Amino acid sequence: MAVFYSDLKNLIVNRPAAGGRKQCQNVGRAQYLGAELRANSDRAKPLSMDISYAYLDARDRSADRTSGRLPDRPTHKLRWGGLARLWRLSLSLDAQVDSGRAYQDSDTLAWGTLRDFWTVDAKLTWAVIDGLCADVGVRNLFDESWETAFGYPQEGRAAFARLKYWF
Repeated sequence: MAVFYSDLKNLIVNRPAAGGRKQCQNVGRAQYLGAELRANSDRAKPLSMDISYAYLDARDRSADRTSGRLPDRPTHKLRWGGLARLWRLSLSLDAQVDSGRAYQDSDTLAWGTLRDFWTVDAKLTWAVIDGLCADVGVRNLFDESWETAFGYPQEGRAAFARLKYWF
């Protein structure tokens, strides 16, 4: 477990600018207060898993602030990962929940909170021979619609295949 507190000076964040655009600006002072907790286990070989949770209270402390909120930082983040190995095959699943991410609308300057989201990724790996493996997988398996910054949606479901060789 980790607990942290940061009193920041000269923090750079994306702020609304003219014409509905965003601009990197110095907010002056900010404060981060939070905690992270993580646990993992590989006792049930060939299975292993880990889980982590992070809480972040991010506040704008500058003199000219319009809100005490800082944009683009989740308040809660939960992650679970699992891995199963059998012979030369391994299957990994990763799930992530993200919530409480503040934003400021570039047009209205109103503050809001992005929709909470969760994603699941899956990957199957085959170790063909020593130094050569093949991966196939899907990111965002359930095609969740999500964004980490207002107005910038992330990709939907995406399948991939990869052949990796190392020497």
